[in-house]
Amino acid sequence: MRVSIVEGDPGYMPPGATIGFKILLDGEEQNACVTADEEQGLIVRYKRGEGGKLLAVALDGDLIREEVRGKVEIIRAA
Repeated sequence: MRVSIVEGDPGYMPPGATIGFKILLDGEEQNACVTADEEQGLIVRYKRGEGGKLLAVALDGDLIREEVRGKVEIIRAA
């Protein structure tokens, strides 16, 4: 399964529609995910700095994304 909040991406869902999903990476719940793909073992998420704050590019304020890999599980709430 794949879920994504990126328009045009396979598995796209509007951001509000993803509220009912829990994303796990190697058994740990993930927050601020942009895309999660169980088959590829891929999560694209917003990067966090010290204190857990989301990191942004200074010039335009866009949030920085990072790709992480491992065992991805997408759990749909009952």
